[in-house]
Amino acid sequence: MAASRVPINNNPGFWSRGSRVGFYYRDPHGQRRQATAATLTAAKALKSELETDVRRGDYRAESKITVADYVLAWVEGYRGRPVDSHIGRARGVRGVMSNRGQDRVDALR
Repeated sequence: MAASRVPINNNPGFWSRGSRVGFYYRDPHGQRRQATAATLTAAKALKSELETDVRRGDYRAESKITVADYVLAWVEGYRGRPVDSHIGRARGVRGVMSNRGQDRVDALR
């Protein structure tokens, strides 16, 4: 059974669960998200950083996408600049990633 959340005195919005300190924040779409940190000081800093990123428009949600999938999506959408000789190189990347790039990315895990 998981440890229950215990509110931290004099720190509204923060709780401890086991050895972690948790808190809620809102993403750019208004969704309530939660995050944790090792200490209360680290949790306060992380919450401040996340809220600042949301306010500035710099917030990026964590993603489960692999590097190989990202590269393939980028290559598919890449059109190059008007005078660009890199299109051929981008097409070559597609071949490398689809043939043996996934194996190399998997080996990094």
